[in-house]
Amino acid sequence: DEFGNSSTYTYDEELGCGTEVFDDGAISTWCEDGSGTWIDPEGNVETWTAPVITIDEATGCTTEEYDTGEIWTWCEDGTTTFTDIDGNTDSWTPPQEEIREDGAIVLTYDDGTVEIINPDGSLRLTWPDGTWFEEEFMEDGSLVQRYSDGSTYVEFADGTSKYTDPYGQTSRTISIGEGDSLGWVTQYDDGSTYTEYENGRASYTDPSGFSVEIIVDPETGVRTETSSDGTVIREAPDGSFSVIYPDGTRDSGVYNPDGDLVMTYADGSSSIVREDGSETFTDPYGITTIVTYDEEGRRTEISSDGWTSTTSPDGSSIRVTYPDGYVENTVISSDGSYVTTGSDGSSIRYDAETQQTTFADPSGSIEVLRVDQDGNEVLTNSNGETIEFNPLANTSSFIDAEGNKQISERTENGGYRITLEDGTVLELDPSGKPLNSDTAITETDSTLSIDWEADSISGNAVGNVEWDKETNTLSSWTVQDNTFRKLDIDDDGSLTMEVDGETFKYDPATGVTGVNDIFYELGETIINTSGAGSATISEDGMTFTVDYDGVSATAVAGATGVTVEIDGEIYEFSY
Repeated sequence: DEFGNSSTYTYDEELGCGTEVFDDGAISTWCEDGSGTWIDPEGNVETWTAPVITIDEATGCTTEEYDTGEIWTWCEDGTTTFTDIDGNTDSWTPPQEEIREDGAIVLTYDDGTVEIINPDGSLRLTWPDGTWFEEEFMEDGSLVQRYSDGSTYVEFADGTSKYTDPYGQTSRTISIGEGDSLGWVTQYDDGSTYTEYENGRASYTDPSGFSVEIIVDPETGVRTETSSDGTVIREAPDGSFSVIYPDGTRDSGVYNPDGDLVMTYADGSSSIVREDGSETFTDPYGITTIVTYDEEGRRTEISSDGWTSTTSPDGSSIRVTYPDGYVENTVISSDGSYVTTGSDGSSIRYDAETQQTTFADPSGSIEVLRVDQDGNEVLTNSNGETIEFNPLANTSSFIDAEGNKQISERTENGGYRITLEDGTVLELDPSGKPLNSDTAITETDSTLSIDWEADSISGNAVGNVEWDKETNTLSSWTVQDNTFRKLDIDDDGSLTMEVDGETFKYDPATGVTGVNDIFYELGETIINTSGAGSATISEDGMTFTVDYDGVSATAVAGATGVTVEIDGEIYEFSY
């Protein structure tokens, strides 16, 4: 094959069996009576016998029963039934057929789907939910496909094609080369291009000149992706990989003698994936997550910082519990759509057909995320703002409700150029560090230090931030107010902050302690201050209660405004 793998095939006419021997030692045998044998490279043998076949002349159905417990039934009217080893049955019934006076054939399926095939070869499919698809051949030889979401695809007689997405954005594709060099070039509205070849080679170039090239070695099957900023990604057929970044740091994954995939990353994290599917992951801060599977196939993740999650064997439901007790439940449909609901009333809904995601927070604010035909991610929200992200170029643009824009683009060397609404242009290097600025960033194997000088309301401010990678300690100092801050990240995920002698601690499971104590109880957030006051926030975040020196006040957020009660007096504030 294209990766250099080879096999030898022989056929025994007397036995009626064919045998294929692969170069890795595996052997496959299939016989005309339905029996067979499979021997993997390690010598493990799997055999199956010929099925028992029965024919029911009265019903016109033929049944094949296998020694695995599987049963197939075919009937003369086209009905097919399959029963798996667990006794689950799936059947298919042929559609009802009607021939109209104009010669069109109408097929009605048992789920309500209707297919109309016209004499000229055009067709229309309508699904039970009302969505539809049309296909038509034009006189000039082009093929036109239309969808109910407003998108169209046209394939012209010369082999070129044009796609228009539901939002009116277009792309054109033409074929280039021939034989082993056959490929296709797609030009998008924004000026970017994507080229893909039959042999697996591909390349992408965005309007700024930033590019990515993909090559597949025909002998080894190794896939190499090289970006113009110097990033190189290699992936082997066995699952091993490496990523080399422009600064020389790398991610890698290799198999150890036990067959475990051992991965290390540039950020200091690591992971071990075992043959039984279990996994141990350690993040850059030392927090460890252990993944296991029970006998039924249920997946459980337990993290040392208090996070837990459980996934059903079929992957259709996921339950995640946060360290503070907040719970998320996700239900996934067979088409890939899903709904996530939070214990605070928030939700996320993803439609696989339209690739649109809708986010709703507890207060009712909505955000909608979609993917356009160029592969850009476009986010709009209730405030009228629009954010567009290009994942290939790693660039974004922002438009606020008044139409003000902030646009970023990739430079050819992998850096970034950001243009603000007033025309100001900011230049960043590939790592995100600003060019030609008063900010100095210095990094060693053990520390990352940032020194800056900037204008402030009260005058010129000079400061320093330093991260100690070995101890996971972040410290800062500003000359303006002569304030020193120190932040420690513990192995259990808790944070300890020291500000000029005062200490505050945040624990993901219990809350914050310090001058003000914040903790969680039965889903509520309770704040006790150093003075005579306290406050409580409900689990859904909609009710806020304050008690101070004998005075009690409660605020409840509703659909149209906030209701405030202070010592029995009620006040209404509309949004």
